[in-house]
Amino acid sequence: VFMKFSSGDDREVRTEDLYGLLHYLGARPRQSVVEDIVNGMTRYASLSYQEFMDFLRRYREQDIKELRKQFEAADKDHNGFLDPQELHVLLLELGYSPTGAVTREALAEIDKDKSGTVEFHEFEQLREHLRKTRGFLKEEARELKEIYMRAKGGAEVEMSIDQVERIKTYLGYIVPAEAVESILKTIDSDGSGALNFDELLQLVRCFQDWEFETMCSIIATFSEDTVAKAVLAFLDKRGWRHRPRGADAVRHSEARRASMSRYELGDHGPPPGVAAYQKLSLRHIGAVLVEMGYYPSDEVIEEILTTHFAQRRYPNALSVPEMCDFLRAYRLTEGFTAAQIRELEETFQREQAVSVAGDNDDTLDALELGRVLRWFGISQTLQQIRRFIEEVDFDGKHQLEFHEFVKLMRQFYQEEGKMVREKFIHFRMSTEDSIKRSSVSPL
Repeated sequence: VFMKFSSGDDREVRTEDLYGLLHYLGARPRQSVVEDIVNGMTRYASLSYQEFMDFLRRYREQDIKELRKQFEAADKDHNGFLDPQELHVLLLELGYSPTGAVTREALAEIDKDKSGTVEFHEFEQLREHLRKTRGFLKEEARELKEIYMRAKGGAEVEMSIDQVERIKTYLGYIVPAEAVESILKTIDSDGSGALNFDELLQLVRCFQDWEFETMCSIIATFSEDTVAKAVLAFLDKRGWRHRPRGADAVRHSEARRASMSRYELGDHGPPPGVAAYQKLSLRHIGAVLVEMGYYPSDEVIEEILTTHFAQRRYPNALSVPEMCDFLRAYRLTEGFTAAQIRELEETFQREQAVSVAGDNDDTLDALELGRVLRWFGISQTLQQIRRFIEEVDFDGKHQLEFHEFVKLMRQFYQEEGKMVREKFIHFRMSTEDSIKRSSVSPL
């Protein structure tokens, strides 16, 4: 890591790069802590290897002190333990665990006595576990490993950064190109143009972090309570543009997302103790997801709530931790209800059964895919269809398996939702969140 971040004939690390270096190692430091340590060590702008090791030692000592304070603050009943809910809220605020499923899996690994609670030394172990896994479930890491192996194209090479946009789209993240570029500048600090597998995990985790902060800022604009105001004040200092209410909400949504597009490693997320206690009315879930760039149907939202959140914390709202879990559940569905997935599967299998070429290998080629798309009212040229297949076909077989077909259909409907929203913004009335009936036809 030192060699990757060092430069010059003397191979020294610039002090301004130490924050990004710690993130590269999986830590979640505060910028002010890093600056205080550096100021106490040197007045120069770079560190030698020995000075770098001294910096890591000092950071480790300060980190443990901070961690104990955070642990004690999260221990609301002061019994020396964190229960699962207290644990997840703390890990979410510290940036180590993006979802409740990740926290539960990590807890199962660390909680050897099966008490369901963690002491401080267990919390240290759990955080180290999440640092190494980058906050991914084992299943998620396996999927990403498979994608990585396919995308890199050879056993002895690393994955080109040219594959990043393709992977982002395949996984279903809505992160602006400018933010992706800023993330890559930190992860690919040596400018090699290639990523190893751990760097891919870092990249995808940065996508999640970006979405988390975006989501918190949007949720805060839907509430007038004290917690929401604290979040907005915090985000104001960071230069984030808030979503106006009423008619101006539609007009400014694209501009607000553009203002968030530059992602830099920093003290991301709302201040500790704030985000976890925000909550979002169930009727606003769809609006928040649209603001984030997703276009869910009411049926998908209702099905996810019924399936995954029957025992939610609030009867008519979701907390921020629950919204993180909701977003993960939404991504796993690819934006479709179970009934829609069955319809896609039936259509996929029907095309296999009547294939003139006699293919029975559970894949669709370009001609077969064209017929399926026309069944769903999507008309594309053969050249366009082949290009779509290349985007999701990482193994280079020029054919789609069912799960790849579902991802492709999600992309089509995502683009359709984006187009409809853009048309709505174009034709909407100046004072209301609606459009005239006469404007519907041009849509």
